[in-house]
Amino acid sequence: MSRLEHTDEESTLYYDSGVTHRSLSAINNRNTETEKALLLDISSNKEWMASVTRNVHNANSTYLTVRRLIAVNADNRDNKITIEDGKQATATEDVPLSFDISRLINGMDQNHCKFLSISRDGKYIALSFYYSPGAIKNRENIECFLFEVLPKSVRRLESLSFNGRAVFLNDEKDSLLLVDAESIRYSDFLNHPYKNTVFDLNIFVPGVEPILPTHHDSYIKNSSWLNLQKENDDIKKLITFTKHIRQNILIMPYDAIRIWSLSEKCILQSSINAEGQHIMAFSKSDNDAAADYKIENNTLAATYSESDQVVNVYNVKNGLIVYSLKVQRGNFGGTFRISHMYFCLDNRYLAISGMEGNTVIFEVWYLYSEKSIYNASRDMGETSDNLIQSKAFEPFIIQNRNNDNLTGFYMSKNGDQLETNFLDLHIVPGIVSIACLNDDITQLCDEYNEIDDNLMNFQNLKCFYVYMEGENCIIRFGKHTIQFWKVSSEGKSDGSIHQNDELRYIRAYKGPDYGLKYSFRETWRIRDYNSIEFTEGNVTSRLLVYITPDKLYNCKDHREEIFLVSNEANSRGIFDSHKFESACQALHYLYNAKGYKNKENMAQLRSKTQELIISSLNGIGPKSTYFTNIAGNRTLAMLASFGEGRKIIAKIMAKPFLISIYSYPKLSPETKMTKPKEVDEAIRNWRGRWKKLIGKQDNETSSQEDTSETSLVNSNCEPNPTNNTAIAARNENVLTVLVENSSYKLFKLLFNRVLSDSKTLGTGSLSVLTDVALFLQEIDSELLLPSIKKLSYIRISEDKGGLLAPELKAYKSSYGFHHKNVADIANLEPYAITEELQSYTYVGWILLRPSIEAFRDAKRIINYFTLTKLREISKEESTKTLKVCVISFQYFSLHNGYKGSPFIRTVLNRRGNSIFKQKDTVFEISLEYKWKEFVRTRFILICFIHALYYISYSTGVLFSRSLYVKGTENEFDMKHPEIRQFIKTPNMMHYILSGYNWVDFAAFAFPAYTVLQSLLGLEHFGEVCSVTNLILWTHGVLRLRVISHFGFALEIIIQLFKRVFVTLCIMFLAIVAFTISFIILLSSKSDKFFQDNSSGNFTSTTSSTEGTVDILNVSSSNGFASLFKAFSNVWLFIYGVWDPVTQGDAGDSKMIMAMCIFFTFTIVLVFFNVIIALMASAVEEVRKRGRKAWVDHFAFVVSEIELLWCFEYENKSRRNNPLFIYYVAKEETIRKHEKELEKETEELKNEIKKLENETKELENETKELETKELEKETNGLCIKFPE
Repeated sequence: MSRLEHTDEESTLYYDSGVTHRSLSAINNRNTETEKALLLDISSNKEWMASVTRNVHNANSTYLTVRRLIAVNADNRDNKITIEDGKQATATEDVPLSFDISRLINGMDQNHCKFLSISRDGKYIALSFYYSPGAIKNRENIECFLFEVLPKSVRRLESLSFNGRAVFLNDEKDSLLLVDAESIRYSDFLNHPYKNTVFDLNIFVPGVEPILPTHHDSYIKNSSWLNLQKENDDIKKLITFTKHIRQNILIMPYDAIRIWSLSEKCILQSSINAEGQHIMAFSKSDNDAAADYKIENNTLAATYSESDQVVNVYNVKNGLIVYSLKVQRGNFGGTFRISHMYFCLDNRYLAISGMEGNTVIFEVWYLYSEKSIYNASRDMGETSDNLIQSKAFEPFIIQNRNNDNLTGFYMSKNGDQLETNFLDLHIVPGIVSIACLNDDITQLCDEYNEIDDNLMNFQNLKCFYVYMEGENCIIRFGKHTIQFWKVSSEGKSDGSIHQNDELRYIRAYKGPDYGLKYSFRETWRIRDYNSIEFTEGNVTSRLLVYITPDKLYNCKDHREEIFLVSNEANSRGIFDSHKFESACQALHYLYNAKGYKNKENMAQLRSKTQELIISSLNGIGPKSTYFTNIAGNRTLAMLASFGEGRKIIAKIMAKPFLISIYSYPKLSPETKMTKPKEVDEAIRNWRGRWKKLIGKQDNETSSQEDTSETSLVNSNCEPNPTNNTAIAARNENVLTVLVENSSYKLFKLLFNRVLSDSKTLGTGSLSVLTDVALFLQEIDSELLLPSIKKLSYIRISEDKGGLLAPELKAYKSSYGFHHKNVADIANLEPYAITEELQSYTYVGWILLRPSIEAFRDAKRIINYFTLTKLREISKEESTKTLKVCVISFQYFSLHNGYKGSPFIRTVLNRRGNSIFKQKDTVFEISLEYKWKEFVRTRFILICFIHALYYISYSTGVLFSRSLYVKGTENEFDMKHPEIRQFIKTPNMMHYILSGYNWVDFAAFAFPAYTVLQSLLGLEHFGEVCSVTNLILWTHGVLRLRVISHFGFALEIIIQLFKRVFVTLCIMFLAIVAFTISFIILLSSKSDKFFQDNSSGNFTSTTSSTEGTVDILNVSSSNGFASLFKAFSNVWLFIYGVWDPVTQGDAGDSKMIMAMCIFFTFTIVLVFFNVIIALMASAVEEVRKRGRKAWVDHFAFVVSEIELLWCFEYENKSRRNNPLFIYYVAKEETIRKHEKELEKETEELKNEIKKLENETKELENETKELETKELEKETNGLCIKFPE
C-alpha cells in the first residue's frame, strides 16, 4: 500500500503568540483580543476540532491547531466532558497541538478561498484553497496542504496540486474528496491516493443554457470551515453543492432540490420540490431497513424555510413531505436562525439548535405527533453575528450511544475567551408522582377488563384522578388502551358508561413505526403498570408509557409518547393529528377485540370513539398535510381493514385536503412450505409400517419424536417473527388492504383521488399507483386493466413534475416534441433525465477532459441552432397543444439480486393477466425506453452472433465427415445463457411450460449432440442433423418476434395452436382408435390380400405358342402388420391416400369400405371443419387485439436481454432503469382522460353515498324492531293487580 510522503516539519506544543509564551488551553479555544480565527472545523463524530488562527499583533504569524472537543457544563463549570466513540467521557486536560503554517498561506491575495477539514478520527487535516480563474496572481500557491496528527506532534505530508475544496468523508477509511468547479474526485486518501474516481460536475447543471443553483447567503457566510474573501459564482456553486458532502451527498438546489448520492455511484437519489428552503439534516436508518435492496441510509431530509419559519421533513426516496413542524406558540422569534438539525432516537425525534441575538436555543420535536416536547435556551455572552465573525462553530446536538440522551454544544464568550459549552437536553423530564386510586394493583388486567369494567370500577384497571381546567377527570390504563374521561354527574349508579360521559382521549397501543416495521394488525400492550410516567408541568399534556408486543418478539420495549388533549383545544376545533390517530387505533382495537361480555359498554366505547374521530375530522383544514405523511398513511391502511373504518375513509375523502400514499420496496423472502399435521402423521404411520415390514421396532425414536414435538408446542420461547411482520407491513397500504377486503368502489375512489392530487403534490405520489398495479397483477384482479388505464396521460404541474426549468425548455424545443405523432400510446416518445453520472479514472479524466469539453461545446452549438431552426419551422399551435406527462417506475425497475426487478419477474412469470397483456397501457413506454437505451444494440449483437452460429453449423454439418475427425482437438464449447436463465427465473414451472425456452434449449442441446456424433461416429447422424437444422431455423424465426409485424404473425400462430390443441388431441385419439380397428381387422391378412392379380391370354407372333399369364403387383404389402406403419397409413387417409386399402381383395371388402366411409365422415368432415372454424375465430380475436398481441413478446425479449445479456452494474444503472419517464401527449387527449376520471369519481361518490344512506335506513329499521320487541317483552312481564 502506498502512503503519502511527509516532510521533516513537525509541530511544537507551544507557540509564540506575539505577547507571551503559554500553552494552549484545553477548553478556552482562543483569546479574542490577541487571536483572529480564519478557519475552524469539527470532525464528523464531534470528537476533534481543528482551527487556523492568526495573531492580531503579528499578521505573519499563523498557526494550525488541533484539539479534542472538550466542553464545560453551561450550568456547572466543574463538570467537563468530551466525546469518545459517540459517548460522553470525562474530560482530560489534553494539550492541543499546534503547527506553524505562516509561510504556507501568507501572501495569498483576496481571490483565494480557504477551506479546512479534519478527518473523522482526527488523524488528518486538509487545508485547501480555491483560486478564481479570472485572477492572475499567486497561482503557484494553489495546492492542498495535508497534515498528519501524531500523539505529540503534527507533521506535514506531501501536498496535492489542487484548486478547490478538500473534505474528509464520514467513514473509517479517511477518504478524501476533492471538489473543484468542474469535477469531483473521490479517492481512498491513504491506501490509493492516485487511484481517483472522477465525476464531471458540469453534468449537474441541466439544460442547454447553464444556470446557477439557489444558494443561501447565510449558510455561506456562517460556515466556520470557510474563509471567503471574495465571492463569485463558481465558489457559491462549489459551497452549495458540497454542503452535506461528508455524508456522501451532493445537493443541487435549483427550482427543485436534487439530492445525489456518492456512496457507490453518483446517482440521483431524490428530487424535492422545496423552493425557498434549504436542507439542514438527513436521517440515518437502522441497518435492517437500509439493507432492503441496498437503499440509501438517508431516508428523511429536514428543510427550513426562513421566510415561513417552518421546518418540513421530506421522504428522500419519493420527495414527498412527511411532517411539517409549524410554529404554533411563537417558539421562533423574528431574528431566530436555525443553525443545525439532527434526527435522533430512531428518527422519531428532530433536535433543532439555533441562535437569536445573544441567546442559543435548543428544541426537540416528536415527529410522529408533530409536537415540540423540549425547549431550552442559554446566554452566549455575545451576539450571534459577532460569534460567527469570530469563527465560532454553530450550535449542534448529538445523541449519546450509551444512554440515548441528547447533548447540545455551543460556543460562548467568557470575558476575552471563547469557550465550548454543553447542555444536557432532558427530553424525559422529571417524573411527577400522581395519586393513584388503586395503588395495590400490580398485575396487568385481562384483555376484556378495560371494556367490561365500568368507569367507577377500580379493581382491575390502573386509574388516576386529574384536575384539568376546573374539571375532575379520570385516566384509565388497561392492558391495551389508555382512556381519558370526563365523568358526567348524571352517570348511572353502577358506574357503567353513560351517554353524557365525555370521552376526551383514547388510544390503543401499536408497534413503533407500524406500517413499515410492524403490521397495524398487531396490538401491543403496556409492559406493566410501573411503566407509566407523568412528566413535569401540565400533567395531562404529556406522559410516557412503555409498551411491548403481545407476543414474545425478539425486540426491545418502546417508549410511547401520549399527549392528552385539553377541553380548550377541543372547543376551538383545532385538528390534533395525535388525537385523531390515537382514536383510530382504538377503534381498530375495539372492532377486533374478543372475549368481552359487557356489550353495552362496548357499544358506548365504539360510539364515543367514532364521535371523537368525526369531531377531529371537522377541525381539519384544506392545507393539512396529515394525509400526505407517513402517519396519515398508517392510519388509512388500518381503517381500511374493517367496516366502520372504511366508512370513516369515505368521510375523509369528502374533505378538500390532499391525500398521498406511501409505498415501499416489496420484500420477497424465501419461505419454506410447512407440512400439515395430517401429512406428518401419515409419514410417521408409513414409517412405522415400513419398520414392521422389515422387522425393526424403534420405540425410542418415536418417543423422542413425540417428546420433541411436545416440547416445541409447549415452549414459551417463540421464534422471532419480526422479519415476517416487517414483510407484511411493507407489502400493504390502504389501497391493497381495500382490495383484500373486496371494497372495490372505495378502492377506485381513493385511487382516483390519489391520482388527482398527484398533479399538485408531484411525481413522488405516483410510485404507489405503479406498485398497486403490480399487486393487482399478483392476485389476478379484474381491477388491473382499468387501474392501468388511469395511469396514462398524467399531467403534473410544471413546478412539481421533476423537470427543472432548463430541462423542460430543452425538451419542449426538441424535435420529438414538435413532430412526433402522439395520437395514441403506440407512438409515445420516452424521455428521462440524467439520474446517474458516468465515472472516470483520474488518468482517464486527464486524457479525456479536452475531448469531453469539446464535445459538450459542440453539442451546445448544435442544439442551439437546431432548436432555433425548429422554432422557425414549427407552428406555435403545435407546442401549445402538446403537454409533458410522466409515469413513475420507482420500484418497478428496482433490481433485487439475481431474481431481477419486478419488471423482469412480471414478464417471465407469464401470467394470464399480466400488465403487458393489457391493451394500450402506458407501461409500454418503459419497453420503448429500454429498447432505445440499451436493448436494441444488444439485440442486434445477439442476432449477429446467432447468425454466425447458424451459418457455421449449417456449413459444418454439410462437410462434417471431412471437417471432424476423431482424436482431434475440435470441441464444441458454448456456455449458453439458457442455463443462467433457468437459474435466474423467478418461477421454475413457468420456465418449463414456456415453449420458447424449449426451443432455446433444443437449439443448444441438438447441435452439441451432433458434434458428439461426428466426433464419435455415432449412428443416425443425418437424421439428427436434419432435425437440428429445422430447430435452428425455428429459433431464428422466433428471434424476430421483437419486430411488430413478425410478432403479430407469430401470435396468430400461437393462438391458433392453443385454440385447436384440445380438438387436435381428440382427433389424434380418434385416429389411434381407427388405427387399432384396422390392425384388428387386417393384421392377419397376407400380403396377397393387398396385391392386384391380373390374368389373361397371350399369343406369340413368331410361333404358334399360346397360353395364359397371371400378373401380380408384388409392390404392395400388408400395411397394418405393425402399429407405427398402420398409424402412418391411417394418418395419410386424411389427405386422400387410400392405396393401402383399395388394392387387391382389400378393395372388395365391404367391412373395409364401411370403415373408410365412417373415417371420412368423422375425421375429415367433422374434425377438419371444427378446426377450420376455430382457427378463423382465433385469427379474428388476435386481429382485434392488435398491438396488444405483440407487446407481450416484445416485453419478453426486453426482459430476457436485461436479465441475461447485461452486467449487474448495468441492471442497476439509472440510465437503463430511470425512476420517472416523461412523454408528450396532446392536450385534447389529456383533457378527455381527465374528464373520464372526474366522471367516474362523481359516480363512485354517489354510489357510496347511496350505500351509506341504505345502511343507515337498515340500522334505523333494526333499532325500531329491537325497540318494539323489547316493549313486547316488557309488556309481557308486567303483572296486573285487581282494583
